[in-house]
Amino acid sequence: MAKGDAIEQEGKNKWHVPSQSQPGVRYTVTSFRHNDMAERWTCTCPDHAKRGAECKHIHASKFTEAAHRSLQVTLPGMAPKKPRKVKATRGFSAILPDDALPEFVTCKHCGSAEVVKNGAKGGKQSYRCRAPACGRKFVPDEGFARLKGEPKVVCLALDLHFKGNSLRQIVDTLNQFFGLRVAHATVYRWIMRYVTLINEYAATLEPWVGDKWHADEVFTKFSGKLEYLWHVMDADTRFLLVSRVTAQRNDKGAVRVMRDAAVLAGKKPDEIVTDGLPAYVHAVRSQLRGAKHTRETHISKPQKFPHNNKVERLNGTVRQRQKVTRGLKKPSGPLTEGQAAFYNLVRPHMALGGRTPAEAAGVGVRAAPSESRWAAVIRKARVVRDDAQPSP
Repeated sequence: MAKGDAIEQEGKNKWHVPSQSQPGVRYTVTSFRHNDMAERWTCTCPDHAKRGAECKHIHASKFTEAAHRSLQVTLPGMAPKKPRKVKATRGFSAILPDDALPEFVTCKHCGSAEVVKNGAKGGKQSYRCRAPACGRKFVPDEGFARLKGEPKVVCLALDLHFKGNSLRQIVDTLNQFFGLRVAHATVYRWIMRYVTLINEYAATLEPWVGDKWHADEVFTKFSGKLEYLWHVMDADTRFLLVSRVTAQRNDKGAVRVMRDAAVLAGKKPDEIVTDGLPAYVHAVRSQLRGAKHTRETHISKPQKFPHNNKVERLNGTVRQRQKVTRGLKKPSGPLTEGQAAFYNLVRPHMALGGRTPAEAAGVGVRAAPSESRWAAVIRKARVVRDDAQPSP
């Protein structure tokens, strides 16, 4: 850096850093909050545009910002700014500063935040990157890339499907209210595509759950063959830890379910409530050693006796949903695999004050004011998948 050159700050989240090798050239460094609310940094220098890693200009801007914050003082007679607190969720206290950075659209080719709107393409907002090394046009990928259907229509189809409507009922609704003519096979492909994406994201969650769990099993038929659907639910957050199908209702199936629940929760409960199935005794002793096992449950007098009504209510929802489909074809279908993700991430609960179990467990997805919960979950799942993929 030449003598006399200095880093110039523009606004709260933009810096102009002089080049060390090219006199008179300055690169723009921008910090922003992405859709997942994680702080990210971009730079217009060729090094960052090519490798995507944090360059020396980003490090210099971070150092400058830290130095300015450490030197901030409060003038006499002025009260310091206090952070804005958000309502705590199950023991967590989230704090957002008043100057929290807004969300920005970034170039999907080089990662630069120097983008401007560039009309619409296929009914979707298009952007153009103004970085000198890029200059390309793009449509942001929020989980709906290369999709001919409108994202809101796709989310509506998903919501109607998991709320009990058949594929042909969904097609009829889209035709009546939106004038869209789509085949029921197209709706099925939408469901398959996004259930797979959301399930991948749900597998990465680490929910905060309580010390009392409920477990139960319900029989169901797949292509006429009787199998069993096991559920393990947290009593406090209603978070569904396990939803698994086994061919038999025996010790092996119960042990697998309890082991999976303990792995996902990262802990063992103090108490677990089940029915009188003998397979639970061996599973709790081997996988949840030390937990109190309550087996004698009552439905008619839950105020006086232990009960399993919370998970029994979930079983009722599953049975009601299966009446519409008149049976399921296979355990790995989108309805079976997506029901748990819908229950945890999308469906609000009156007992939780209108929150989803994921929100109560501290792993919920915050939706924008004009965004549905389905769209927010799909967007978040897409970001997590992209971050998990290795850089080229």
